[in-house]
Amino acid sequence: MASKKRIKKNESRMQGTRLSYNVSEQADYVRNIKKLMMKVINETERSVLKLFDSDFAEQYFSSAQDESISSQARILTNKITDKFSLLFNFKSKLIAKLMVKRQVQASSISLSRSLQKFGNDLTLDVKKISPTLKEIIKASVVENVNLIKSIKDEYLSDVKGQVMRSITTNSGTTNLIPALQKYKGISLRRAKNIALDQTRKVYNNVNAERMKNAGINQFIWLHSGGGQKPREDHIEMDGNKYSFDDPPIIDKKTGLRGIPGQAINCGCTMKPVYDFGEEEEYNAA
Repeated sequence: MASKKRIKKNESRMQGTRLSYNVSEQADYVRNIKKLMMKVINETERSVLKLFDSDFAEQYFSSAQDESISSQARILTNKITDKFSLLFNFKSKLIAKLMVKRQVQASSISLSRSLQKFGNDLTLDVKKISPTLKEIIKASVVENVNLIKSIKDEYLSDVKGQVMRSITTNSGTTNLIPALQKYKGISLRRAKNIALDQTRKVYNNVNAERMKNAGINQFIWLHSGGGQKPREDHIEMDGNKYSFDDPPIIDKKTGLRGIPGQAINCGCTMKPVYDFGEEEEYNAA
């Protein structure tokens, strides 16, 4: 059982240090997703361009109008889709599980360090994996697996569409080659954005649940200070104290409430606040 210690009223609120993101772990997640996507991109580009340089393509684009290139294009794109669906079903789970595991570990370390500022008189258990936290971890893995797969699905859908347009418009590789480069850029940028966004979400969600389990129900919002177009409302929230039970509006357009990092592309962070209220004594280990 915890023991009681007398405190002064001006010491009735204690703040930890900023819970910062691990940049190297974010970079690893970006790299892992991009590496997986490049397998799809490289094989797709190579296979599609080879098809358009084949006898089927030569006959079709020489006005023979042989429909076999359309059939071959469908067979090829379906084959690629099936192949990488199997690969992504396996690889995306490994990548997502590794990221979430690292964020859970990072949370344990950073939150413990943050609370060291409270001193030795107050001991809080933030390493416990509660049933709710277990569900958060499982849901985070599932969400990230689906997001990784969606990058691949969107890329292949765009490529399929362009391949068929190149055939129906009889334009060959004239529009196809620049389109392939465009879709490559889009998918890699999306991979980076998703990786950064999700590492922040998982890290903060785990931190929030651990703090609540330890009896820390409040946090101070800290604006990231970065981004080309920072959210004005997030700037205004910088330094303000909020409750996990009644979080602030993080998206004025939708009215969504939440904590730092939950809004899309939000790089804001937080620090824990232990509030003893008006009492002159608190429970200490």
